[in-house]
Amino acid sequence: MERMDQDTIEMLKNRRVIAVNQDDLGKSITLRRRYPNHIDIWTGPMKDGSTVAIIVNWSGEDIKDIPLDDMGFSSARLQDVWSGIDIGHKEKVYQSVIPTHGSLFLKLTETKPSPPKAWTRFTIDTAEVVAPAKVAMLGTVKVATLIAPEGQGSVVWNDVPGGGTTDVVISLDYINAGASESYEDHGNLNFRRAVIVVNDDPNLHFPIHFPVTGVVSASF
Repeated sequence: MERMDQDTIEMLKNRRVIAVNQDDLGKSITLRRRYPNHIDIWTGPMKDGSTVAIIVNWSGEDIKDIPLDDMGFSSARLQDVWSGIDIGHKEKVYQSVIPTHGSLFLKLTETKPSPPKAWTRFTIDTAEVVAPAKVAMLGTVKVATLIAPEGQGSVVWNDVPGGGTTDVVISLDYINAGASESYEDHGNLNFRRAVIVVNDDPNLHFPIHFPVTGVVSASF
């Protein structure tokens, strides 16, 4: 970077952001929620017991409502990390405008955990695995491998509860342990792409990108 404007310099000098980056706990943020073509929510713990969250708006519209439950809490006191503004105590939903392709950086204290969700679990044993995808064993657990977009290997579950006017939240267990060939180039994002299709409806195709969860050695 040969030149930086004053705004960029001030961003790099922000003491609150530096404090998060250099926190003694040393824990990275992790992806907590991903709503395809909408928002990503990343959270991580701090040594003082607080939580930091980054919400990224990938949609083409401004986002106004941010459920605290997506960060794991039913209530919390919020601070805007960039500005240092104390937003105050919020219950259930924080209303703020995140512009399209913008982000929000929050610190959460005085948190109250949200009630645990009652997930209905669908295993590979209850799915149709379409070749070239296949069932493999990961230790003692059956998993599907060789899943790819555009019909190049898929997993199909039937009779998944849903419909009506309420949102249905789906949590997927996955492993992406393969670094891309150019993984040392931080400008090249490392993820696996998949598409979720609902009821074979062409209007209900949701691309989703699974971030890396670890790296396996090519020597194994």
